[in-house]
Amino acid sequence: SAAACTGRSRTSLSCTAAFRGSTGARGYPSGSPAWYKFVQPRPGSSPLSEGGFSPSCGRRNSKAGDGTAIDGTEGAAAPAAEAAAEAVAEAAVPEEEPEEPTHYVYGELRIPFEAEDGWMRVRETSLPQNWLLLSYSRADPDLVEIVGEGDDGLAALRAAACDSGRVYWAFFLVVGVDTRRGVVSRRPKYVFATVGGAEVDVRTRTRALLHTGAVGAVLQEAHLHCEVESAEELSDAAVAARLAQIGGAHRPNGYDFGDGGGAVRVEEE
Repeated sequence: SAAACTGRSRTSLSCTAAFRGSTGARGYPSGSPAWYKFVQPRPGSSPLSEGGFSPSCGRRNSKAGDGTAIDGTEGAAAPAAEAAAEAVAEAAVPEEEPEEPTHYVYGELRIPFEAEDGWMRVRETSLPQNWLLLSYSRADPDLVEIVGEGDDGLAALRAAACDSGRVYWAFFLVVGVDTRRGVVSRRPKYVFATVGGAEVDVRTRTRALLHTGAVGAVLQEAHLHCEVESAEELSDAAVAARLAQIGGAHRPNGYDFGDGGGAVRVEEE
């Protein structure tokens, strides 16, 4: 439900970004991927170096008025007023507010929360969105960006994944339509696909292979995973045939791809 999706918190984690696959205690939509760390390192140096604090004694190193070092030996009896003034000054410095996390981080790869929000829109049955398309950013190869999303079905997704020099990750909705004895039932089916263009260089293709698991952990809960070299391989008939193979005993006899063309019928066994 919408409440279940929007109510899930992204708690800041301090763990390293070691991929654990799609199992564990994450429990979408009530949990977040346990293998991500959310907040990137904040700018600025350590307070130890900024304020001149000694890690061993925790006291600011300074000099007395006559130039004698106050280091715990000579001149150790510092005026109480000076110590109190320093304590008040330090207490008056407001603490920095923690930065709001914006990305999942896996190694050097950053996946923005907007990608997950797009996934939620496709998953939410009360909303019209039925596809989402991601790829590496052209400006930053370590950043995943949203290439497109919409409510006009698989045909529009294929049109958006038109660059044969890019790797795409697609998540889209297909509705299984089962018509038997005058009764029609409709069940959502979700597909996660990796599209590696024919002109993608070897390095990018290898990186995409390593990162597909990370992206798939965000765009998860798919009934079908597939890898193709061209978006044209994601034809309505091809996807319907793949879904029919995994349908089991409750396989529907048609699939609606959300483009207004009606359900694609599949052969009864």
